[in-house]
Amino acid sequence: MADQNLLDRESTGVSNSTDQVHIVRNNQDFRMDVGLIQGAAAAELITGNAVLNGGISYSGTGLIYDGTCSKFIIDSSVYNVLVTGAKTLSDGDSSFDRFDIIVVEVDLDARPETFSLEVVEGTPSANPLFPSLDLTRQVQLGVVEVKQNATTDTTTTVNKIYDENIEWSNTELTDGGNLNENTDPYIGSKNFKTPATDKDVVSWTDSGLTTFNKENSLILALRFSPTALSKISIKLINTSSSKYWLKTLKEGDFSGNGSRGGWLLFNIGLFDFQPNSSTTTQYDRIEFTFLDTPELELDRIELQGNLQQSPGGIRQRDLIDTPNSYVGKAGQVQIMNVDENEWEFTNTVNTELESGMSGEDLVFNILSLTQAEYDAGTPIATTFYIITN
Repeated sequence: MADQNLLDRESTGVSNSTDQVHIVRNNQDFRMDVGLIQGAAAAELITGNAVLNGGISYSGTGLIYDGTCSKFIIDSSVYNVLVTGAKTLSDGDSSFDRFDIIVVEVDLDARPETFSLEVVEGTPSANPLFPSLDLTRQVQLGVVEVKQNATTDTTTTVNKIYDENIEWSNTELTDGGNLNENTDPYIGSKNFKTPATDKDVVSWTDSGLTTFNKENSLILALRFSPTALSKISIKLINTSSSKYWLKTLKEGDFSGNGSRGGWLLFNIGLFDFQPNSSTTTQYDRIEFTFLDTPELELDRIELQGNLQQSPGGIRQRDLIDTPNSYVGKAGQVQIMNVDENEWEFTNTVNTELESGMSGEDLVFNILSLTQAEYDAGTPIATTFYIITN
């Protein structure tokens, strides 16, 4: 058979727990959840359409949803384009529920191509189905279940961290930081503003603990002077145990401006946060560390749940007990540095089985087979192979 490129299962495997594989294919990044099957991984590979950065959030009013997306794939073409805006859904049907899908759509007839947020409305039914998309032009950004007779969203959960400076309590403030800035906020009458800094921290603490749910999203609006940003690290911290989850935004994440007075709306899935401990389950503080940043502003910091985001969003692996993530492209591998929360390039990949067996292999490729094809194939040690269900 043609596909016989497999890692030697006797010398290399993945940790016997839930892992996540990060694949580089055609010089583009793909990450996905996987689980162990006989020393290989089970995954559904991302193919022609996916959102790699972005999602939808509920505006808090009526059936209005904000969408933001900066990297996505439509019909196997990768776009690094900021698409952002608000979409209003039709009121609920008088008899049945329905599903609406908010999509990023490309106009292939325009030169250059143009992009927009659109709504594909579903059909109300006693057993509603997702509407069909034109996958040559559209990619799913998020799905909203519109309930019977709905005129507002009563399903999405919203935990406001900072909006009018009356939500979570501010526990640390940057030098010169202003929690009550009132010049053109993203929403409401106030926003947080901080001057340029080499390194500084702002944090807010809640009165109770929130259980970490990787299906939820952190929503925040950011505005900054026209200077390149270096890095913003975000931690969700359990103040009793000092354990936390970490997400780092880097320069490439800050491209473009949003549609509201230069504000850029971020939708960060909590699955993209990396824990520093396998026993971390709750948090009560959010901490922003600004590193080499210009004057900037934050607003509408909130946690949202019960919204179905794109299934193709960036999902970095759970870094629990297993320090390495696997990536393949010709002659190159990326490994997650847990301490720095950064991807590092190398030509080898270290792997370890729970039994204690470990090894280091030069990896040139990652391919995918079914279990039957895997069993029938001849392993090639320079390829890390994913077994699909």
